[in-house]
Order: sequence, then structure tokens, then C-alpha cells
Amino acid sequence: SLDSSKVIDFEIKSNESYINLNELYLSIDAQLLKADGSMYQSSDEKQPRLNNNFLYNIFKNAKVFVQNTQVLSIDNDLPIMYFFETILNFDSLVADSKMGCNGFFTSEKKSREHTKNSTIIEYYGKLPLINTERFLIPNTKINLKFTMNSDDYLIVEDKTETTGKPDVYT
Repeated sequence: SLDSSKVIDFEIKSNESYINLNELYLSIDAQLLKADGSMYQSSDEKQPRLNNNFLYNIFKNAKVFVQNTQVLSIDNDLPIMYFFETILNFDSLVADSKMGCNGFFTSEKKSREHTKNSTIIEYYGKLPLINTERFLIPNTKINLKFTMNSDDYLIVEDKTETTGKPDVYT
């Protein structure tokens, strides 16, 4: 279970190396489990899926600090910003291949197959928080603080039986 009030703080310290902020990457392993902690099985008809673009939806807020000075704050718009960046910058062929490692899929079916039967999935992608070609000098301290999104936002339950309509794929 994810704690939506939890803040994860990444601290990046460089000794003798320059830091390229365009080359920051994030890797997350995720697994969907039942409320009791057990795994979904193929016999379970209804299995939830993760919200589209999962790697970039897991956090709702981001703050960037350089040498303890805040230089960036994105509040509650982080998933929307990344979603538009994904759909505007990549065509569907790229989205179906490369962007799958971010948890972005162009169909609900592909998204469901991805997390079926509590498969452990590794999500990996670039963190496009600060778009600059300049490097930070050695011995610069950077903190990236992310606030987690809630389970209700990240986990999509099948609602087709209750509403009679397909779930809106976001």
C-alpha cells in the first residue's frame, strides 16, 4: 500500500563529477496485491490495473532543492504534466514500445496484461524535472522531494459491470 502523505527524499551528492540534470532516471519495482497481501491468480476474474503512465503518476508533487534552496515546485500537476509530455512528444508506435517501461500504454488491454496475476514490474524512465543543458558543478547537493499519490488514484478497478460503460482510460 502506498501512503499518500509520504514524502520520498532523494539526495544526490557529487564529489568530483558534474551533474547533468537532464540525465536523472528513476527505477521503481511495483506489484499489485490484494488487500490481504496475497497475489492475484489467473482464476481471479476481476484484477485491477495501474493507472496509465504509472512511473510518472506515482508522485503528485515534486520539489527540487539545490544547496538547500528550492528551485522548483510542482504541486498536484505532476501527473498531468508528464501525461501531456508523453502524448505530445511520442507517436503511438513509440508509446507502445519505449514508453511501456514507464507504464504508458495506448490500450487498456495492454495495461491489464502488464499487471496481470501480481507480476512484479520494473518501471524505468527519465525524470524531466529541470530542462537545462547546463551541468551543475562538483560538490553540489541536490534534493528531490516527491509526495506519493494515493492508492485510489494509482489503482484502477474494473467498473464496467456497475456502470455499463468501459472504464475511461487515463
